[in-house]
Amino acid sequence: MKIGLNLPVGPAATPDMLVEIARRAEALGFAALYLGEHVVLFDQPADAYPSSDDGKAFFPADTALPDPLVAHAFLAAATKRIRRATGVLLLPQRNPVYTAKHAATLDWLSGGRLDLTIGIGWSRDELDACNVPWAERGRRAEDYVAVMRTLWNDPVSAFSGRFYTLPACRQYPKPLQKPLPLWFGGWT
Repeated sequence: MKIGLNLPVGPAATPDMLVEIARRAEALGFAALYLGEHVVLFDQPADAYPSSDDGKAFFPADTALPDPLVAHAFLAAATKRIRRATGVLLLPQRNPVYTAKHAATLDWLSGGRLDLTIGIGWSRDELDACNVPWAERGRRAEDYVAVMRTLWNDPVSAFSGRFYTLPACRQYPKPLQKPLPLWFGGWT
């Protein structure tokens, strides 16, 4: 059995503390470190948090939530073996070309230790703040996954879909893992 550890967030989760947790988790044999994503939070969210009985998130709106790919790059430099995992990266609200570049670079710099878990998001407010329509976020994510896969795997990448068109181009470095582990998370 492999066990991962969700990294803490908020004011107590300083860079030094996160490095210490990452190093201790690696020494104790944990398989992976997880870090979720919310680019913005709201004092009075329109939607209930789906993982709690009362609909309230366990993290208040003023919680410091670092970008998971940036934080994992920082922590990868402090560890040697433990895997990095997003839990969950909100793909429809991100640019897929930049996300592919960031994920490939993190996998390359960490020696092939990235597990990319994506979801479509539960917060209408957050998607609105990113100027992304709620209604077809799942189909948008499908296009974005196809864009990222061609950038990760093909010497010359191109894609034409409903939500994204990528002209023929090249993106390097490629992830070390072939294929880059891609997981999907959600509450449906």
